[in-house]
Amino acid sequence: MNERIEPVPIGRPEPSTDLALVEALEALSDDEKHLTEALYPLFFERRPDARPLFGVHALAEREEMVRETLRSLFALAEGEPWLEGNLEALGRSHFEYGVESDMYADFVRAFVDVAPARLDARARAALESGLARITDTMRRAGERAASRTP
Repeated sequence: MNERIEPVPIGRPEPSTDLALVEALEALSDDEKHLTEALYPLFFERRPDARPLFGVHALAEREEMVRETLRSLFALAEGEPWLEGNLEALGRSHFEYGVESDMYADFVRAFVDVAPARLDARARAALESGLARITDTMRRAGERAASRTP
């Protein structure tokens, strides 16, 4: 049965979450290179099946992927209208590359686990919530693309 799944608007977080998310993002932006160097090995350790999807991307390319994630999180906190369409396109692209729906949760967990220790519980929770929201939008877009594929 092919039922049509409508996109769900991503919306904005609550104002208190906005501030905590911005605090987390400022801390993460201070050392993107360290974040990238720590994130991918942990993610691949937890999801060895994801490693081939990244090919032989150099560190600079992985840093750009992390930057794109951070830009999406800033856009979420700021309520940018372009974010939802961008995430939809990324989700379809991820599907085409072979990303499986259950990989997103593992990516979120690895991202939060490598976040700076100086993040307080509120900022860490806002980061996790923001990541879950953007990756959930991408996951749903990938699932819609999969349901249309013969």
